[in-house]
Amino acid sequence: MTGPIIASCEDMLASTVELAGLRVIDVGCGDGRFTRFMASEGADVTGIECNAEQLAAAGRHPPVAEERYVGGTGENLPAAPASVDLITFFSSLHHVPVGSQMKALMDAAIALRPGGLLYISEPLASGPSFEMFQPIDDETEIRAAAYDVIRDAATTGLRARQEIIHQTEDKYPDLESLEAEVIRIDPARAAIFEQKRPFLKARFHQFARETHNGDYAFAQPMRVNLLMKP
Repeated sequence: MTGPIIASCEDMLASTVELAGLRVIDVGCGDGRFTRFMASEGADVTGIECNAEQLAAAGRHPPVAEERYVGGTGENLPAAPASVDLITFFSSLHHVPVGSQMKALMDAAIALRPGGLLYISEPLASGPSFEMFQPIDDETEIRAAAYDVIRDAATTGLRARQEIIHQTEDKYPDLESLEAEVIRIDPARAAIFEQKRPFLKARFHQFARETHNGDYAFAQPMRVNLLMKP
């Protein structure tokens, strides 16, 4: 038996969807990492983000093309009907409130043109990265809820086209860098680090793979679901 495909989220997207020339909305874009990648591949991309600090961080990055960022949420998607070729959720669907996740898929279905694609990349509740972050924010239930909604997406008129399991890695030079990233995303986590620092430090070294250049890598299994609007 072979293991999961080893690929970054960017490489997995590029091998699955031809991005050049597409009009794209990246929902829950965070600091714009994937928005910029898709723009670099020739897509016309708008990143949508509800967190003001993340939105500001995205705007501080030098643009790679003509990508743009606006405030908004997936469950109230700021997009005209049938106006978009591709909508992406990179580790963001499970952050939509559970009761609003189906609304987010319905809004995506409305915004997509016929033949348009919805690309959802979600982390599984397993693997070293999940084990590292579980004491900080246990996402077992909300990740499961997001997958339930994806499997029920036919009720929105979207058709399941492909499901892919792959494995990526999150890399940090040290625990302090990991801490800074997770606090930037959610400042409330600072108190958790203060309370659990020795425990989290031990966990960091328990689950990390030290790379040849001294970074610490945490493997994370991912699931990609590709859905199409007929």
